[in-house]
Amino acid sequence: MQKLAQKTEIVIEYFRQVVAKKISGRAKAMFVTSSRKLAKRYFEEFNKYIKENDYTKELRVLVAFSGYVVDDRETIFESFQPYYERTIVADEPEINHLVIW
Repeated sequence: MQKLAQKTEIVIEYFRQVVAKKISGRAKAMFVTSSRKLAKRYFEEFNKYIKENDYTKELRVLVAFSGYVVDDRETIFESFQPYYERTIVADEPEINHLVIW
């Protein structure tokens, strides 16, 4: 998991320092993974990093996948996603979105 944490720090900080400033501060980015399980794990790691560094007022992470994800003892279905936010709130210019696909 340390490798995931290191990659998370690099991605989030690059997004904050470079990408988020583009398009009048309303930039969005997509982070593509090789599997749904990895997308779920990055989603969790990104949110953990954002919370630990108090970036919750400037960043929001979304995850998108079809079907379901089985990770250890947890199964997440596409249609059941209170934990995995699936909508972008329209009028939030101060929030930048990083989408994991």
